[in-house]
Amino acid sequence: MREVSHSGSTAGYCTLLARYPEAKASVAVWCNAAPANAVQLGREVAALVVPRTAPARGAPAPIAAAERGLIVGPYRDPRTDDWLSISSVGEYARVIGPSADSLRSDGAPGRYIAGTGDEADLHAGRCQAAAPHRVPDGDVTEMVASPPLAAAVALGDYAGTFRSPELDSRIVIRLDGANLRARISTDDELALIPFYADGFRVGGATLRFVRDAGGKVTGLRAFAGRARNVRFDREG
Repeated sequence: MREVSHSGSTAGYCTLLARYPEAKASVAVWCNAAPANAVQLGREVAALVVPRTAPARGAPAPIAAAERGLIVGPYRDPRTDDWLSISSVGEYARVIGPSADSLRSDGAPGRYIAGTGDEADLHAGRCQAAAPHRVPDGDVTEMVASPPLAAAVALGDYAGTFRSPELDSRIVIRLDGANLRARISTDDELALIPFYADGFRVGGATLRFVRDAGGKVTGLRAFAGRARNVRFDREG
């Protein structure tokens, strides 16, 4: 079913407006909670009222252990911090991320296809992911392997108050035992989940911390949907 849609977010609000011309239906979503995923929520509503025909799914196929060892791990898009992770599950390679599916070889070395028809080209720690069934113009997402946060990193280095000169808003990071928590608004505190070196997921966003030449954390950049690389400077 064809979807014509637009989504956006600003100052903690996120929205989606989607039309399904063939079904003569529309869905509108307004959220006043920054972690809410308006696109996902809207499509869950649309699934209840818009008839859809799911594409035929290909059966998963085993992948040799040596080959799985070359592709498993986390990947991210350095521009947007969109992410996925490939895990070894039994004899299969499985994509874990916004959508989960098993991969099978697509013929040429390093090329794989998921049951949904989404394609992945994995070479030398890089992932080119394409979703032909969900991205009509055939957009390709470039991702790089993202080593996890080193165990030796002192989490206390990230604690502090960070201010955005553009938004005139603050994010307060505090150490809570062995974990970090972010206070984005007066009544909204969320756990930071380690993502990659100096990068954490928090709700539906990513916080990427910035260090100076001496290794001191001096700020962070926030990524949330179309809001990318929003600068926050450390106070004090």
